[in-house]
Amino acid sequence: MGTSIRWTARMRALLRRWRGAPLTWLIVGGFVLMAATAIGTALTVDRFRQNAIESGRDGLESAVRLLARHFDREFADFAVLQKSVIAELESHGIASTDVFRSEMGTLAMHEVLRAKASGWSDVAGANVFDSNGVLINSSRRWPVADISVADRGYFNRLKSDPTSQEEIEVVPGRFGNGPAIVFARRVSGPHGEFLGMVSRAITPDQLESFFASTGLGDDSSIAMHHQNGQLLARIPHVDAMIGQNYHTGSPEQKAVFERTFVTMQLASPIDGKDRIVASRLLTGAPLVIVATRSLDATLATWRTQTKFFVTVAVLSIGLLVLTLFLIFRQVTRRLSLEKQRLDTALNTMTQGLLMFDQDERLIVCNRRYIEMYHLSTDVVKPGAYFRDVIQHRHDTGSFDGDVDSYCDGILGSVGRTQSAIVETADSRLIEIKNQPGAAGGWLATHDDVTERIRADERIAHMAHYDALTDLPNRVLMRGHLERRVAELAEGKPFAILYIDVDEFKGVNDSFGHEVGDELLRQVANRLRACVSGNDLVARLGGDEFAIVKAGTRDQAELTALAETILNALRAPVNCKGQEVPTDASIGIAIAPDHGDNLDDLLKRADLAMYAA
Repeated sequence: MGTSIRWTARMRALLRRWRGAPLTWLIVGGFVLMAATAIGTALTVDRFRQNAIESGRDGLESAVRLLARHFDREFADFAVLQKSVIAELESHGIASTDVFRSEMGTLAMHEVLRAKASGWSDVAGANVFDSNGVLINSSRRWPVADISVADRGYFNRLKSDPTSQEEIEVVPGRFGNGPAIVFARRVSGPHGEFLGMVSRAITPDQLESFFASTGLGDDSSIAMHHQNGQLLARIPHVDAMIGQNYHTGSPEQKAVFERTFVTMQLASPIDGKDRIVASRLLTGAPLVIVATRSLDATLATWRTQTKFFVTVAVLSIGLLVLTLFLIFRQVTRRLSLEKQRLDTALNTMTQGLLMFDQDERLIVCNRRYIEMYHLSTDVVKPGAYFRDVIQHRHDTGSFDGDVDSYCDGILGSVGRTQSAIVETADSRLIEIKNQPGAAGGWLATHDDVTERIRADERIAHMAHYDALTDLPNRVLMRGHLERRVAELAEGKPFAILYIDVDEFKGVNDSFGHEVGDELLRQVANRLRACVSGNDLVARLGGDEFAIVKAGTRDQAELTALAETILNALRAPVNCKGQEVPTDASIGIAIAPDHGDNLDDLLKRADLAMYAA
């Protein structure tokens, strides 16, 4: 339980120290500002990165949308010839492959094809193939070359599948150099029988030249695929890639060919880079336009911005650190100087000084306090608890008493100003003052007032006692008599005896002042011996003495006391080797018999003495 309380107190002290330390708050504020700058820069950079990616996506989406519109329109026009030729062929009502071959393989049909294909730009014009895949007519050549496409996949698919009306495939060219993209359409008889096909072809270069006009930038690509994944054309152009099927890999990669419109980020199956991909399926053909751009190229501008922002942030943080460092150094120097001044002031104090916080922990202790009680600085240091300090004093012998009772008493009245003078084991008098602090806790000062009090006592003694005989003087006797007069109302009588040493002047003149002084001291001693402890013997000045006899008004008793005094004083006194005879005159005033006024009583005693 005690450990828990102490930990709680330490935490509260730490929090108060933080609350009350402007330099600490300045440093914390600086670090918070640096963290905010770093976080703000990171968030801004991340936001710009997202904006760059979104902008890249938007650019690719716009590009594929425009390309799709263009090629939808181009391929629709491209198919017009094929559809018109097929309509022309099918209008003859041909029902057998032989009739189809004989009627379609004529010069007249060649002229029809040439007329329809005029103005079109492709590889080999419009070509008609019979059911065996043999070329029987062409818009470009007559007579036709001996060419067969029976080994082509697109031909076999059209021949074997009555539902397939059009096939598109990239194949090695037979009418020119390099690969060609073939667009083939089925020619069917009245009952759906396969009669042959009409094809047209373009080269990938023709598509790629248009792709290049889009200007997507570095590390970008535009490609046209068949919906089955076969690559038909691409920029940058790579011969080995044309004709390859890319409908493989992850579901995201396959979705490029399966969905009408796709925008995503994925790893490219070609170069392995992270790329932003946008694709769009053409509406009039099973073709897909795919545009990609590497994430690195997309973020190139962002990286430039990031360098700028990071540079600005680093410079700002550096400037802030430099500013904090300069402020910290300046404040530290000033605090160090102030601390030195404070330490000098505290350690040159004649008082021991302690300051405790509201958790009873020592904040300040000066050197004088340590030296005053001979304590150890290993124990009495900032952070030590009040009870531990007092216990250390008890252990070292400078505190005599019960530690817990003393501590409880001090702590119970911390909110009030306290002052007390205590005597230590070595007989020193220490004045301890406790004053409450403004923010809790208290300030204690320990002042060694031994010499001051002793001096005050000596001064007070000198003011009330005769320096020669150490008897009370006239001032002290008068105060004593005033109290006796006040007690008359309580039925307590007293008497005043005035005593004058006879022929004292002659002794002084004959034997000197030293002998006279010794005579007075001897007289004082003999007078003390004649009275009890309740009676007062005083020297009024010169050779005059007085005795205040308490508790009596009996004249016989007072007469007997006067005889005792006379007998004591008449005995010769040995003063510095000289036998000096003495005698005295005594006057008596009794209160209340002779009055209750002090001055009257003193006057009566004086007159009685002179009368004697």
